[in-house]
Amino acid sequence: MLLTDILLVFSLALFCFSWFARGQVWRQPALWLSALLAFGAGLAGYLDWRWQAVPGLLLAVLFLIVLIVGRLRNVTAPKARKPWVSGILFIVLAVFSWWVIYLFPIFALPEPGGPHSVGVRDFELVDPSRPGLMEAAQDEPRRLKVRVWYPAGDVSGLETRPYFTEQEIIDSASSLGPNLGLPAFFFTHMGHVDTHSYPDAPPLDGNDSWPVVFFSHGYSSHLGQNTALMEHLASHGYLVFSVQHSYDSATVRFEDNSTASMGKEWFEWVEKMRTEGISENQLKQFVGPGYEERYEGTLGQYQDAVDNDERIGRSVPVWRDDRLFLLDSVAAGRVPAIVQNIAARGDYGGVGHMGMSFGGSTSGSVCQVDSRCSAAVNLDGGNFDPEQVNRDQPAPFLMFHSDWVTGMAAFLPEGVEADPNFAFNDFAYERHETAGLNDDLFRLQVKDSTHLGFSDMGMMARQPVRGMLFGAIDGEEMVAIQNDVVLDFFDRYIRDISNDFPDTAYKRHPAIVPHSAERVRAWWQSRVSTGNMITADPDLERL
Repeated sequence: MLLTDILLVFSLALFCFSWFARGQVWRQPALWLSALLAFGAGLAGYLDWRWQAVPGLLLAVLFLIVLIVGRLRNVTAPKARKPWVSGILFIVLAVFSWWVIYLFPIFALPEPGGPHSVGVRDFELVDPSRPGLMEAAQDEPRRLKVRVWYPAGDVSGLETRPYFTEQEIIDSASSLGPNLGLPAFFFTHMGHVDTHSYPDAPPLDGNDSWPVVFFSHGYSSHLGQNTALMEHLASHGYLVFSVQHSYDSATVRFEDNSTASMGKEWFEWVEKMRTEGISENQLKQFVGPGYEERYEGTLGQYQDAVDNDERIGRSVPVWRDDRLFLLDSVAAGRVPAIVQNIAARGDYGGVGHMGMSFGGSTSGSVCQVDSRCSAAVNLDGGNFDPEQVNRDQPAPFLMFHSDWVTGMAAFLPEGVEADPNFAFNDFAYERHETAGLNDDLFRLQVKDSTHLGFSDMGMMARQPVRGMLFGAIDGEEMVAIQNDVVLDFFDRYIRDISNDFPDTAYKRHPAIVPHSAERVRAWWQSRVSTGNMITADPDLERL
């Protein structure tokens, strides 16, 4: 809790206690003092991006109004009577004010588990070969903000970076809420969360090369949404780059003070989902009576994206090219001077790609076209690239799922449940005829988790809010699962460390369960045997 939180809760409690002390000479001074203190603490909290202080602030205003009216009316209650009705009401309101603060704590990011301190730097890249993308002006080059985490040397005397800086609260945090269908203030208090990264810290001494990983956030989100994971990897010797995909993300401010914000098409799509629900093809994909119907729904979604010129469909090649441009730039040293010495330490011969949600889909797309990909991770991202359907990933691949049966419940018609044996990406990343047989492709599920839980956000709320938005699983455990599994996966396939992945993950985290797309293989073999399909789907080839 912040100091303002403590003062607010204490002063509200003091007012309620003093309210019942009729006949005591200290009652009136205590009431005025506690009401004024609550007002000051609540106002200070509100002005410091602690929106959870607002209920307490409003209650303090009510207390002051009651005291002022009482003074003007010169009301003196009989000493023997206790103000039970008003007192109980004040207590209920005070408890509610405390409860809101309790629900949204100023949480602590888990400390990175590696032996190294973590440095962090932000920089920008400009790609003049791709002007006019998304909402950019026709002659505006593609501009990207990038954050890099790296193993740091001596950090004595340095301060860690806040999760959001003051300017990032105004830009990114305040836009992130509306982007996700939540109030603008919802994430602003995360500016009080401290990371374990030291801005501009000197890199770790030595000439050895660092393994490299590239990350993309979820659609409409921001480049720091999985900071705990980035720090964990960097503390174990990885060089991690995260890119913010302009106009498909929370508002980003560039060095020249210009900004790029989420396009209006996204909000139109969110409103359509809210009012109309998921599309017919989405419904067929998730809960079709059989694999044939689910396959039709999957292909139908890609066709809808083409027919309707959907924004998310247009974003697929843009995000892929953003990632490739970033990789080419840092590998060639075409970066600002402030990160040249860090980029130069990377080993770009075989890199890792990962992302959450749409960024996870991007990881698969990049690895299909770039031979430098040694391994890729998709953190609960649906596959938005039709080229991934009925096609093997050329590199080891980790598909991490939330508990889709629970997560889909809010979107499906009443009485309809998702199939626990069928995940929404089961048609992707493997050829249907051999689905479930690739020893280097892993599909894992985290029970009691939701989609947004695959980020740092799961730690920002307690139950029942956490359960509704981020899953019933403990937020710190959810972060630990991602940190441990992703590190073990990359250690095995980028560093070639023998670590019994994923068996160690199952033993360490009982919430993880394996999943396989082998039922797709059985369906496909049946399809071929009946003559419905020989080698490829002509509908898919047409997309």
